[in-house]
Amino acid sequence: MFGGFGLYDLWEASPIRFEHTCHESCSEEIIEILFPGDPLLCCGQSRSSFDMRRRLAWGEELSQLALVVPNPMLEDGGYTQEGHWSSHCLEATAARVYQVVEFDFAALDRKGNHTPWTALIEHWKASGITIADAEAALHPHLSKHMPLACVTSSGGKSLHGWYNASDLPEDDQRGFMERAVALGADRATWVRSQFVRMPDGLRDNGKRQTCFYLNPQNCIRL
Repeated sequence: MFGGFGLYDLWEASPIRFEHTCHESCSEEIIEILFPGDPLLCCGQSRSSFDMRRRLAWGEELSQLALVVPNPMLEDGGYTQEGHWSSHCLEATAARVYQVVEFDFAALDRKGNHTPWTALIEHWKASGITIADAEAALHPHLSKHMPLACVTSSGGKSLHGWYNASDLPEDDQRGFMERAVALGADRATWVRSQFVRMPDGLRDNGKRQTCFYLNPQNCIRL
């Protein structure tokens, strides 16, 4: 299925490659490419610690953050499902411009039980294929159906792929997401306001969320 394509190959295929140490970050440059102009962005260090600002107002602070909503926000915020006013909620999120797909395969769940991926991961391991390689190979496969703009690490074992959905009607966007879920993607990122990993940002454990792929030609034009 993977045709010898892995994480290193994804990095090699990137039109822009970042070669820096784990203490450096290119988050500001990446977000500028992903979100041209000066849109409102909701970013944070955690799901309980976040803010909404214009892109230019975030500046270098982006490199220290872990999370970002992959769609621009509306000026006045909105109400959460619990009825609280917030700058981070579905009502406060503008139309979808990126659909983020997260693959997070694991042999064991948080309780130590086998997952649906256990046997397949063991097969990969025996064939010299890492989980990261398998996840990386799925994004070029999906890019045949929607333009792939960015792939970034979670700072752990998952990869987040950013796909340009701005030119597609919602039915086509939904069909693409169903295709990704059928391959093992997390359905949660279908929600427009869902936080995803900040490209090249900083996870709460201090690990850099490395950006492995960035294609400006596939980014939105605001």
